[in-house]
Amino acid sequence: MGCKSIFTTHFFIILSTFTKNLIKNSIDLLFLFLLKIITMKFILLIFVLILGMQSMLYSQFSDDFQDGDLTSGVEWGGETNHFIVENGVLRLNAPSAGSSTIYTNTVVPDSFELKMDVKMDFDPSASNFFRLSLSNTANDKSYFLQFGENGSNDAIQIFKNINGVETLLASGTSGAISQSPNLNFTLTRRNDGFFVLYVDYGSGFQEEDAMFFDDEIAPLELSLFSISCTYTSTRTDKFYFDNISLEEYFPDLEPPQLTGVEVINDKLLKVTFNEKINNSGLSTTNFILNPLTSISQVEYNPLNPNQIQLILLESLDNKNDYFLTVKNIKDLNNNNLESSDVAFHYAARPKLGDLKLSEILFDPYSGGEDFIEIYNDSPGYISLEGLVIGNSENGDEEELTQKIELKAYEYLAISEDVNFLIDQYHPIPSANFLEHDLPPFDNANGNPYIRIMLDGVLITLDSMAYTEDQHFELIDDTEGVSLERISFKTSADEANNWFSSSENNNWATPGYQNSVLRIGNHANNGFSIENRVFAPGLPDNPFLTIDYNFENSGTLADVKIFNSNGYQVRDMGSNILLGDEGFLIWDGLNDENVRVSIGVYVIILKTFNTEGNTSISKEYCVVGDVLD
Repeated sequence: MGCKSIFTTHFFIILSTFTKNLIKNSIDLLFLFLLKIITMKFILLIFVLILGMQSMLYSQFSDDFQDGDLTSGVEWGGETNHFIVENGVLRLNAPSAGSSTIYTNTVVPDSFELKMDVKMDFDPSASNFFRLSLSNTANDKSYFLQFGENGSNDAIQIFKNINGVETLLASGTSGAISQSPNLNFTLTRRNDGFFVLYVDYGSGFQEEDAMFFDDEIAPLELSLFSISCTYTSTRTDKFYFDNISLEEYFPDLEPPQLTGVEVINDKLLKVTFNEKINNSGLSTTNFILNPLTSISQVEYNPLNPNQIQLILLESLDNKNDYFLTVKNIKDLNNNNLESSDVAFHYAARPKLGDLKLSEILFDPYSGGEDFIEIYNDSPGYISLEGLVIGNSENGDEEELTQKIELKAYEYLAISEDVNFLIDQYHPIPSANFLEHDLPPFDNANGNPYIRIMLDGVLITLDSMAYTEDQHFELIDDTEGVSLERISFKTSADEANNWFSSSENNNWATPGYQNSVLRIGNHANNGFSIENRVFAPGLPDNPFLTIDYNFENSGTLADVKIFNSNGYQVRDMGSNILLGDEGFLIWDGLNDENVRVSIGVYVIILKTFNTEGNTSISKEYCVVGDVLD
């Protein structure tokens, strides 16, 4: 290869390398340049965000004085030595007559909401008043509220000040702050310059007190919030301030929400919303009750402006589930609730026959408490408020004062220690409990009852008497064993209407159906045998039931039981007075309270009445046992 070719080859190699380096360096420089621009923009963005957040934080000014001073959290300037924080409230505490001002820096949003609690322990006057100001001392512009002037017509006044010229923009209710005012208020400004002053003078609700339009001062020009008190020597410590906040205002654009219905009585409902209601044009057409029930009147109470009372033409039925539909209900900003529904029911006061004693535990396990069970033997909701539970044996009583209700055919177990009942007896999930004081019940005997005041008269709804001997004889230890009612059709006063609860459910059924419950009577003008095959002392069919039903009361009966060899094993009674309807039970024990042997037994039933009519019937039953 010649010199020219070698030179040419090296030249292109050098040129290629130089070009590559030049391109690489150019790319690197371009990348660094772009990175620098992006970084600067990112830093600028962060700086802007920080400033924005700082501005936002300043605008979210709030102080409830729970920190106990004027320096923690919100920092106050001015004559702070003339004020103290006492029990979480800011109070003037000046040394002598004069005026005192404190302030804090803030940023006022274009749309804002100023809230505050104020109290003056005196009647304000031209010599004793205070001002709340949003101002900018640099350009002498401000809005301020003045509390106190002269005479009995004192009202909250709102002014603007521009270059020393004060202009009254609006006044609140005349005379509302003339006597020791104690109130809270909210002043709102929309971004179009529309102001509204809401004040609660003690009713519990803020009402519109004044409104006006002014856009001469831009809120963003204002940078100070201040409290200025003017006072004589006797008022140096009688100004109070609390819960001050200045926040961005977001107008209410949401319709009111229906939150519930309270049944006052069978003809009066209280309907509650989550905010104050516009009562203009309210009528019965705004409310519909199903099942259809006529509404005669709608009442609006300005002291409770988020509630409406409905007066009904017809009484509510405690057997129904009702639905209330509300239509076209508006709030104070005219936001419209087109339609909403809520379910409710009416729980009636119990009348005779509605509530029954169902079960009682009078000898609880060590560490536990007694319980008594009540049954709603009616097809409707029953209110237990005011129900008295007593024990005639010792004269003690306890009254249920809470608003407690029982559904139709529902049980309720009442005890001073519900958790112990649940842990010990493992009730079904739907069991119903109430923790409440009970009168003491003796382990040997007692006489529980339930009473209620109806129309000024105290009536006994149900009662029973118990002794420890009522428990099934074959249970060795009756501690923790309840007595359960067998039938709600038969009086609780009849001793044979109660039987020991089954071991199968841990010896008690608190808050749900009794283990020994009989639903109906199967006799038809005479006797009928139920549980003809039974096993004494065992969980299923523990006793024989002899139902009876007669057209006329006053029937007497002799009932005797014989074994298959014809020997009498149990005399259940002679001249037993039977009612129109009821039952007798045989627990499988003989006259010596010993369990009879397995086998077939004959029941001889002899009846006679006052008219001289006599009849004898023979039935059989089988006493069984569980096979090993």
